[in-house]
This record gives sequence, C-alpha cells and structure tokens, in this order.
Amino acid sequence: MRNVLLTWCLVFVMQTALGQSNIFNHNGQQNANQDNRIRHTEFAIPVSPAFSMLNADPSIVTMPSTVRDFKVDWSFKTYRLSPNLCLEATPLWTLGYDRPQNGYKAYQKAGWFMRRLSSLNFSLGTIQLDTNRQMAWAVKINLYTQKDFYATKEVFDIGNQDLAPMRDTAAAQLARLENEPDTSKTDGERFDRAYKIFMLEAQLQSVDQQMKDRTNFLRNIYMRRFWNSASVDFCVGKTYLYFSESLDDMRLQQEGIGAWITGGFGMGKKWFLSGLLKQINFSNVEYSIQRGVNLRYGGLRFQFFVEGIAEDSRLKKTNPDTGDKFMELTKSLTMAYGGMFRIGSNVALSFGVRTIYDRQLVFKSLLPVANISCLMR
Repeated sequence: MRNVLLTWCLVFVMQTALGQSNIFNHNGQQNANQDNRIRHTEFAIPVSPAFSMLNADPSIVTMPSTVRDFKVDWSFKTYRLSPNLCLEATPLWTLGYDRPQNGYKAYQKAGWFMRRLSSLNFSLGTIQLDTNRQMAWAVKINLYTQKDFYATKEVFDIGNQDLAPMRDTAAAQLARLENEPDTSKTDGERFDRAYKIFMLEAQLQSVDQQMKDRTNFLRNIYMRRFWNSASVDFCVGKTYLYFSESLDDMRLQQEGIGAWITGGFGMGKKWFLSGLLKQINFSNVEYSIQRGVNLRYGGLRFQFFVEGIAEDSRLKKTNPDTGDKFMELTKSLTMAYGGMFRIGSNVALSFGVRTIYDRQLVFKSLLPVANISCLMR
C-alpha cells in the first residue's frame, strides 16, 4: 500500500510542477502573455472515480466527462471535513498537449488512440468511517466523445480567420527586424530600432489577446450548446478497508477490485440519459454487480437528476453452528435524487439523497451525500 501511495503522490506532484512550469520561458522569466491555453472546456465536473469506488458519489451513475486539470474533491458522506479527500490528475494530457505556446495543433493532428490516451485519469481518495478507514485508487479513460472542443479545429479558425493574417505580418516584420544586423551609429538610430521592435511585440501581444478572447467567446457558446453530447468512460479501481483506531494503527480487513463503464447521450437541449454497468469483487463478496440508469435535466451550470440502481451481490457466509461455508445471493434497489450546481468555472457542488430497498421493495435505509469538487487552475 505504501508503494501505491508513493506512486500516486509522484503523479500529482508531476502534473502540478508541469502546470506551473509552463508559464515560464527558457530564460526563467515569466511569459504569461504567450500562454495561449484555453481552459474551462469540461462539459461537467464529475466526482473523482476513486470516490465512486468508495461509494461516496451523490450520483452512482456518474455523468461521463473528461477533466484535464488537477482536481480536489471533498466528500460529506460521513459529515466530516477531513480526511474525506480525493485527488485527481491527468498527467499525459499535461505532458503531451497542454503547452502554452503551441496551442492545440498537436492534439488536433493526433489520431483517435492518442486522443483517448491523453484522457487517462488517475485519482486517489480516502474516507474515515468511525474506526474504519477506506482508501481507493482508480484509473479512468474516455472511450468515446461526440464533441471535443480541442479537436474541433473549425472553432479556432472561425475566431482567428481575420486576425491570423495580421499576426503573421507582424511576426514576419519582427523576425526580419531582429535578424537584421544592427548598423545603428547614433543613439537616435538605436532608439528608433528598439522602438520599432517594441511596437511590433506590443502588436503581437494585442493580436494574441484578441484571438484568445474570441476563442473563449466561441468556447462558451460551444460548451452551452453541446453540454449533453454523447460520451463513454471506462474505469478500473481498487479499494482497501482498514481498521484504524488511530493513524499509527491501521490493519487491513478486506480489499476489493472493480471495473465499470458509464455512458450517455443527450435528448434535446436540456436532457441527458446515462447508464452504468459496474462489478466489484471484495474479499468477502464473490461479486457485486450494479446496473443503473440516470436521467438529468438542466444545462452547463446546474443539473437535477433521478436514478435507479439494481444491485446483485453474492456474499460468502459461514454457518455458525456447523462452520460450513455457503453463498448467499442478495438483491437491492437504490433510488437517488439530487443535482449539481457549478460555482463559477472551477467549483461544483454535487448533492444527492439515496433511498435503499430490499428485493421485496421494503424501505431499508436513507443516505444523504454531498461533494465539493474544485479544479486547481
């Protein structure tokens, strides 16, 4: 378990360091004006897959979406502020395509496999339950997305079609002026040359900012229009349950491994229908299979949902009288209601209430869950 934690810590530190280093040029000076990266392109800010593995997501049937920024989640399933924490990162995207000066041309030229691979997402989470502590890690990859802002070259071209020639002309003049040998003989001539270089640099910065502003404007229209476009995610993860009276005393009780696929499609401009197929194997459970359907209504800023999940579990039991082992098949139905509200562009509040019934549809339990997700950008 220690090796797992060290590996994930390295992943998160690497992405954070790379994200910070992108705003500096080779001379170590800040070069923010040349940072042409476009942010806020996620159709949704779902709870991290590691929390889904820990059953700490307000919506069991999560909305498929690709989050490319470093993210932190807090879960209020146990009504504690700590240590219900989850970290999420997408380092391959940061390494390969999220560069400040090249835009997203490399991503637009990449094939289907490399685009999907760039969405590879890693998360690590933990939840404290009285004397038990749960930990989980998960890996998620997007298998299909109907709309991809970064891959839609036409959006960038529409916003830049009249400014691109202006930028090319200014860049060519600046390059020619900088490459010419300095034949200035007087202070006035040297000042005039430096002034021309300064004005061309200022013109380039102005055009770059106009191009970025237009792209951001088109991005807002794009995101609002296609927030419920079809998408499919696949996840695998592993969970650990420890008996923990203190941080210095943690004894592993059981562990489990799971895999699930979630996908959905839009209906009109306000609706999104998604489904889930999930299987988890614990040390004391032969298997647990979940099948669910979720219906969402809303838009990019807020959503409300209702969902139903049927779960079949095969439990390993021991007869207390004879000591014989046997398998017990249990079934349950969970109905959940809730929603999601985005606070600005970086924070999302998710909430839900689950009602759990047995196989005879007899009410068994009520579980409220809330999460706060924050994109660190």
